[in-house]
Amino acid sequence: MRPDCIIRTNRRSMSLSVSKDGKVIVRAPRKLDINKIFEFVNEKESWINKHLNAIKNTSLVNHDIKEYNVFLFLGNKYKLRQVAGIKQIEFCSNEIIYPTNWDKEILIAKMKKKYRQLASSILNDRIEYFAKLMQLDYNTFAVRDYKARWGCCSKKLDIVINYKAIMLPHVLIDYILIHELSHIIEFNHSSSFYKIIESVMPDWKKNRKKLKDYDFLLGLF
Repeated sequence: MRPDCIIRTNRRSMSLSVSKDGKVIVRAPRKLDINKIFEFVNEKESWINKHLNAIKNTSLVNHDIKEYNVFLFLGNKYKLRQVAGIKQIEFCSNEIIYPTNWDKEILIAKMKKKYRQLASSILNDRIEYFAKLMQLDYNTFAVRDYKARWGCCSKKLDIVINYKAIMLPHVLIDYILIHELSHIIEFNHSSSFYKIIESVMPDWKKNRKKLKDYDFLLGLF
């Protein structure tokens, strides 16, 4: 087995990771012999295959979502149906209906805009709820498009959440919001930081693990 990418830095040891799109990445010391790197990868082959199979299974299970044949909203799946006589996207029971003159490209662009609008409203109300519950003050709140993370909190206490979080189940949205608000007290990922999260969400570990199942959403749109 050969890695897809070797990143050489001034580090002393090697590390291995598998990206969301299934690329095997090795980080290694600059002058380390290439054969040593290959040996390292071969030793970790079972670990690599385990992660590659998990990515493959996730891709198969969520194929319709990744192909924009089905859309998620607050953890629920919505099928698509074109309807004559309407001009905008409408949520109807377990369906999203949209105009008959829209092609797939227009639908995707309109859904992205719709998601951002919904995220701005729903997530803003939710973060205000948790800020009050945790007795915390943040500076500003905004939703943005990130490709590799669900949110962030700056040292100026500006909190930004990925608008794609609106596709997640309620409890996972709450975990993300609580996580970022907790950085107001602890600007790190120490044990003290996670104790803050636990005081608000005792089962945060389960939710953090579950959130990884939805990481594929970060690559959409």
